[in-house]
Amino acid sequence: MVVSLGLIINELVTNALKYAFNPSIKNPSIKVIMKKTKTKSFIMEISDNRKGADMEKFRKGFGSKLLEFLTIHQLKGTINSYNDNGLHVRLTLSNRLLMQNI
Repeated sequence: MVVSLGLIINELVTNALKYAFNPSIKNPSIKVIMKKTKTKSFIMEISDNRKGADMEKFRKGFGSKLLEFLTIHQLKGTINSYNDNGLHVRLTLSNRLLMQNI
């Protein structure tokens, strides 16, 4: 499970570095937020402050397919990606799954 999370973080941070950090973006940033919720789940959100992504192109890419596979099939979670002052990718995972693998 830790390897899957590492691959997900690597893919999203690499994409942000590749696309978010261009001369037109002032003060580019990448955020990685992890938190436990009250509903027995764990949320990890990775976001950047670029102009946002072409979501159709993003969802068809190899990286997106990798993210979906790792999140859904390896980690038994859900994934949601959207634009809101940059690209946000949110993973929701079961706390039970996490506790079994620590």
